[in-house]
Amino acid sequence: MREVSQRWAMPADRADPLVVRDGLSVTWAGGLSQTLISGDLDAARKALGAAASEVGLCGIAGPEALVRLARDRAVLVSETGEPDLPLGWHPHGFAVTTMSDAWAVFDIAGPRAAHLVAQGAAIDLTKADASPSAALLFAGCWAILYRRFEDAARLHVERPLAPYLTNWISAASNDL
Repeated sequence: MREVSQRWAMPADRADPLVVRDGLSVTWAGGLSQTLISGDLDAARKALGAAASEVGLCGIAGPEALVRLARDRAVLVSETGEPDLPLGWHPHGFAVTTMSDAWAVFDIAGPRAAHLVAQGAAIDLTKADASPSAALLFAGCWAILYRRFEDAARLHVERPLAPYLTNWISAASNDL
């Protein structure tokens, strides 16, 4: 697959936090492997043989999580590297596609994180059983949202939308 991470300009240095305020921190989440799995998710889970926790909207994910997007689609997010599955179609009924360069990822943390998330989407971040799907509209963008810890969320958006979302986060955090 072609390397496209340099195609879209990022609005700020990813090493710098986007927002640091009393009770709120928004930073880039770098170094993540993001792999889209489409088709028979049970067969894919067996082929992975990993201990990835399955999470939906507001579920708390571990270092490796199978984040549910739809009945037959999930993204495997890993802090430890790419999964041991070849890309493409698998005879057991699922396809594997790397998406690490396609989505920008933000970590939203602190006691005020739920307030920022509530401005972007009409959800209560504290409800662990909000939805089996982590896909939603956030600040007008299609996004993936789940919790990392009790007061921390992770937000994935398509990389070309990252400059818009960083501006939105800066403006919305001023109102908190």
